[in-house]
Amino acid sequence: EVMEDLERGEQAVIDAQNGMKSSKKQHLGEGRSMTHSPPLIKMDMESACILRGESSPIDWKGIRDVTRTEKFVPSIIDFNTDGITDDLGKIVVRDYLSNPEYTYDRIYWDNRACGPAAKWEIAQLEYAKRLTRDDPIRQELRAMEEAAVIKKNQVSRTNEQISTLEAFTNRYE
Repeated sequence: EVMEDLERGEQAVIDAQNGMKSSKKQHLGEGRSMTHSPPLIKMDMESACILRGESSPIDWKGIRDVTRTEKFVPSIIDFNTDGITDDLGKIVVRDYLSNPEYTYDRIYWDNRACGPAAKWEIAQLEYAKRLTRDDPIRQELRAMEEAAVIKKNQVSRTNEQISTLEAFTNRYE
């Protein structure tokens, strides 16, 4: 059940990453070319920058500078969820995602490239929450799998010893 839950979370992240991959440069350029952004677009891009490790608070000029680089979209696509600490997740949820206006549909309506970014942020935070919640179980499962490998090796060695002893006794019968 835990592994299925994690797989669903991981699939949501992959879907969101694919949404970012399919964002057209034209749509990305629309948001970056605005001298003043709609509040939801700024909020979305700011939270994406914060998840990626940028300092907070970020003004619109700083956001535009970050999102204009060629590395911005690849950094989202290649993002490692393990980098989201509990504190960072709580900050992003509190300051951004808890806003009732902060929805994929509303953000997508304002800018087609920012909608997939919002979906990515939401998926990343949900997956990070699942990873944190399920970490003790995952560690226990990993330990059990390692113990099973050790036991299998012991059984294999014991079977080899039995075969050797049987061969030895068969010579003397």
